[in-house]
Parts: sequence; structure tokens; C-alpha cells
Amino acid sequence: MDRHRFRLATSPVCQAGPVTRSQAEIRRAVAGDIDGILRTDHHAARGGQNRDDFLRRCLDLGECLVYLDRGSVAGFAVIKPADFFGRDFIELLMVDPARRRRGIGRNLLREALAVAGTERVFASTNASNLPMRSLLRAEGWSFSGELDGLDEGDPELVFYTASGRRLPASEWLPKQMRLPYSVGALRSMLKMYAPVAGTSVKPMWR
Repeated sequence: MDRHRFRLATSPVCQAGPVTRSQAEIRRAVAGDIDGILRTDHHAARGGQNRDDFLRRCLDLGECLVYLDRGSVAGFAVIKPADFFGRDFIELLMVDPARRRRGIGRNLLREALAVAGTERVFASTNASNLPMRSLLRAEGWSFSGELDGLDEGDPELVFYTASGRRLPASEWLPKQMRLPYSVGALRSMLKMYAPVAGTSVKPMWR
């Protein structure tokens, strides 16, 4: 599978609230989920056609996860692969207002990391969105920076965290290291680049 596509989420939700396994699941969104997604997103629910079109495109591309509570959409997340400087980006995380503070947003955030295709994942939220900021802090996300000029008087705050996925050498080594090289040259380059990828050098050759 292309590393910039998501792995299908099939496991039950990790418990972070009172919803039980028999009542809830998180999975890739399908066409039949679109009405529930649009109802959950207050921008789309107010008749925002651009938002409606955006969410439909994300669903078609397989970039949307849904949290189902007793079969109905209780929340969703949009994860754009390699969209932020080559890193996966959580574009949206929305929870039905009537079902907030039940661990749904936390579970969606964790599942988004579980299906990520890059080692680091980024997300952003307005400075005024205190619940999202609190969730990111509680989940151990690090502050990356602030973007002005998007929403007047309400800057966008960017956060990042590790997905737990370690990239294979073919994805982080320089291209020249994938060409035929002498054992000595490869050993020298591995010693130089391995710390960048967080790996140790254990040569299999002599």
C-alpha cells in the first residue's frame, strides 16, 4: 500500500469514555455516512456548499474516519495524507454537540494516529477552540507554531506528535544510498544517517 494512503481501521475503539465496545466503532467513512457527517459539521449543516463539497471529496478519497455510536455518526475526522510539508495533517475533528465529553474526540484522534502514514502528524486549531487545545495537550501533542491572517483576531495554532510508525530505510535514506555501493561506503553513510531516523547501526556484513 502507498504510504500516503490510510490503512483501513477495523479494530474496535480504544476506550476513553463511557461508550462500550458493543455500542461504538471507528472505521473508514462510506457513502452512506455522508448525511450523518454533514449533520455533525455545523458549517455544512448551516448550508455551506463549499464545506459540503469538501467533505464529499474527502469521503470519496478515503480520507475520512467516522465514529459510529449505535450505528449513527457521532463524530468524524478528516486526515489529509502528506498534506503538511510531506506529513499527514488532521484537517478536521468534529463531534456531535449532543454527544461531547464522552471520549469520542479522543478516540478519533488516537485512531487518526493509528492509521497515519508518516512518522509525524500535524493538526491545527483556532486559539479560541479551547476544547480542542485541551484535548491535544492531554494527548501529549507539542506546540509547533502560530499562523496569523486566516481568521481575523483568532490565530491558528499548529501542533504535532509522533504517530509511532517507523519509516523503512527506503523512505528516509538519500537516493544515492539505494544505488550499488561498496560495503565500506555504505557502513560510513549508515553511521551518519541512522541517528536521524532513530535507528541503531548493526551491520550484517563483514
